[in-house]
Amino acid sequence: MQIVGSRYLSGPNLAGDSPGLSIMIARAEGSAWLENALPTDFAARRDALANHLGGYAQRVLLATGQPSSGEGETLRLVLALGAQVLAPVTAASQVGRVLGAGKSRITIFLPCESAQQGLAALACAVELAHTLLCVRAPDQKKLRGALAELTRASLEPRALAQAREALARNIPWHRDTETGALRFGQGSRISASLSEGDPGRVPTVGITGSVGKTTTAQVVAHVLRAAGLTPGLGSTCGMWIGEEQVSDSEFYQQVNGAKILHDPRADALVLEMPRGGLFTAGAAVDQLDVGVVLNVLPNHLGANGFNTLDDIARTKAIVPRIARKGLVLNAEDPAALAMRGASRAEQIALFALDAANVDVVRHAGDGGLCAVREDERLCVRLGDRELYSLAQTSIPAMRAMPLDTFAASALAASLSATILGIAPDAIDEALRTFESDFRQNPGRNNRVGGLPFELILTMSDGPPGFGDLVRNLPQVHGGGPSMVCLTAAGDRPDEWIVATGEAIAGHFDRYLLFDWPDRRGREPLEVPDLLMQGIGTAPGASDRVTILDGEDHVEKALSLVPPNGRLVLSYASTGGAIDAIRRFANRHGYRLEL
Repeated sequence: MQIVGSRYLSGPNLAGDSPGLSIMIARAEGSAWLENALPTDFAARRDALANHLGGYAQRVLLATGQPSSGEGETLRLVLALGAQVLAPVTAASQVGRVLGAGKSRITIFLPCESAQQGLAALACAVELAHTLLCVRAPDQKKLRGALAELTRASLEPRALAQAREALARNIPWHRDTETGALRFGQGSRISASLSEGDPGRVPTVGITGSVGKTTTAQVVAHVLRAAGLTPGLGSTCGMWIGEEQVSDSEFYQQVNGAKILHDPRADALVLEMPRGGLFTAGAAVDQLDVGVVLNVLPNHLGANGFNTLDDIARTKAIVPRIARKGLVLNAEDPAALAMRGASRAEQIALFALDAANVDVVRHAGDGGLCAVREDERLCVRLGDRELYSLAQTSIPAMRAMPLDTFAASALAASLSATILGIAPDAIDEALRTFESDFRQNPGRNNRVGGLPFELILTMSDGPPGFGDLVRNLPQVHGGGPSMVCLTAAGDRPDEWIVATGEAIAGHFDRYLLFDWPDRRGREPLEVPDLLMQGIGTAPGASDRVTILDGEDHVEKALSLVPPNGRLVLSYASTGGAIDAIRRFANRHGYRLEL
């Protein structure tokens, strides 16, 4: 058996609610025993081997029952053995699963408390299974080494008893990354001991969707700050405690040790939960007070083996599964709306830009919590009673550019805050002071001042974002040409990239296209060519396309904008874009206004 890859999932995931290790096994020559049925004399072999080995291995073997006969039962035997190896040293009950089987590899999931634990338990299980099925003497050196590694990765008995008690009391726990000591609770409610104070949970909001997650997370955090809380915010743009940015790394790049979850200053948590992070690392927390699903779009079809919208929705549905107080859903997105059926949340809340949306109207008629846009106002209602209402033009971000995508984020954030018990006055204050600038919403349609032309920095992804943007762009103030500079991630479907080009076709005087250094499997200039297909649907637009070569795309694009013109710059890395803009400004003696 050859392990070709593994991922530790730190919270609820596609396999279940327990953290654990997802392990990919190659179907290499000599490993066919993994897929075969058990031998008819399995029980006799098991008992004989148990008596021969004695000690810990004997207890593991005798505790492992015989799986029902059928194809692949030997693989399930490995999982059963691994679970029994882990049973004495883990806080939760262990049940392994076969997640999938392809032509060249098999994926299994083994619940455990760390990657080291899982790999050590698997090594023990594989050695015992080989010995059982191949009738050979066990490799005592391999067994001893794996068990020693398992001991090093596991809690000592007293700490293990505390972890089990914490789980029984529904209190989250973790091991301090520096000292290895147990800590109980989250954020400001963390304690070193179960008997100290009241270790427990802080209000937690988790946001998923294909587009709009980051802005929604920023708005929720802004509302919580207006209510007097100090939220820990984890997003694709970095991590914050209150107003302080503590990391510019994506939350899910550090999810297994994300400091914001355990920072004693954080008395609330707002977590952006993208599809990729949920798939590769799990949900990071075992439960949410409020889960939010904004939309399910085809921008990631083909990635990680997700070939249908149902595949993508299944991953995002982890968020509704762990929401407890409330679940906020986009009633205008069928895949998101369908997730209410499997939710265990106490309250379902729906939002829609169209106040006449039939599902929202029906939900309100049943006395449900809803948020809609009506007569250019954002309204939150419980049944037929209005809880909160604000004119769109009262929100600075919407005065600057009245985007539908921002309106949807504001509605979802208002519902999330309402479920948490935040007063309408705090929601009102927060929205009236929210701007799309680098401080409050970095990279989301930010205007950069101090240049002889207008510069708008965006991270719009695909047709929805760009379509909304071009519909709401005001006229260029200086009367000069309007230009756009963009590319697309190589792992987006061809249709998505072409549709992105179609969304901007005919809306700009010049189109600047480029390739990312990491083309994610694409050939050179393949992505710009797909964008050009879409741009070419507008008469004459293809003649106004320029391909930027090299890697300094931002500075090249800035140098092409004439005075009194405008550049809409779409760039996946806000920090990288700002660094390039600063270099350009310094070279020309401009004083940036960010």
